[in-house]
Amino acid sequence: MTNKRFIFLVVLAATLALLSGCGDKNDPTATTKPELESPLTPGTMGYPFDSPISPEAVVSWEEAEALILSGQVEQVAQAHSLEVTLYLRDGRQLSTTEPKIDEVFDVIGRCGEPCADMILATE
Repeated sequence: MTNKRFIFLVVLAATLALLSGCGDKNDPTATTKPELESPLTPGTMGYPFDSPISPEAVVSWEEAEALILSGQVEQVAQAHSLEVTLYLRDGRQLSTTEPKIDEVFDVIGRCGEPCADMILATE
């Protein structure tokens, strides 16, 4: 795993933990929903689960596979609902539905060098 991908996953995990209210419930100074100053803003790369996708940006699973394997995808976000969001190198954001959970990671594993620095996120 590349440092860039590892750092992204660590930051994502920490952010999700903070937003879920993790912490000592007996500590009166602890807040359940801390205010975070974050460079991640809705609709930008790295904030994968917020932006609604327009119907024209929905592609078939086969099209998504081809885009991934061709190296055109910079970042992938997978939701429990099997929805996968692809962030392309040209700035487009596309959505698809994978046939089974983690199938997108199997495709990325087959991709090899074109996907070596791809950023991955999962819900």
